[in-house]
Amino acid sequence: GAQTDKVGLFEMAEGGSLAARDALSNTLAFLGMLTVSLGDYANGNRFLNEGLEIKRAIKDGWGIAFCLRQLGVLGFYQGACDEADRLLNEGLEISRALGNSWAIAYSLDFLSTAAYARGAYAEAEKLLREGLALSKQVEDRFTTAYALNGLGLVKQSLGEHDEARRLLEDSISIWREIGDLASMPQSLNNLGDVYL
Repeated sequence: GAQTDKVGLFEMAEGGSLAARDALSNTLAFLGMLTVSLGDYANGNRFLNEGLEIKRAIKDGWGIAFCLRQLGVLGFYQGACDEADRLLNEGLEISRALGNSWAIAYSLDFLSTAAYARGAYAEAEKLLREGLALSKQVEDRFTTAYALNGLGLVKQSLGEHDEARRLLEDSISIWREIGDLASMPQSLNNLGDVYL
């Protein structure tokens, strides 16, 4: 059964080389991410936590931060905003300690989503602006577009419609450039709301 399989995986991870344990934890983390994207939150949570447990055992800071970020995003999807904040902030602290600008930007983007959902628009904008600066620094177009979309939402919520429109149009332009047709509709929808 599933419990037997889990014990077998952890025995393999504990007895295997560092490379084998790292590979297994990466597989579990990405499997968790994929499972969440397919809407299976329970198994996604299980896989991510199993990957996190191994990442902690092998002291892989980047991997720990990655798993925490993904678990934070999952918590947000499930409406557990306080837990999402805690996980995302823990991942952010680790990413800052490692000096990983991409991971910091990614964490800031998702923390801003939680702040926005709470109506903390000034906090959301501050997080997004920091994330946007880092995204541009590392030339990551995905996190740049994500931050621009978030800033557009914040500006619209504050009644700054012209600025919201500009930011959302910039976000849509990047989604088109990088061919991310899955993410573009959120910005298009948000832009449509500006015109209402």
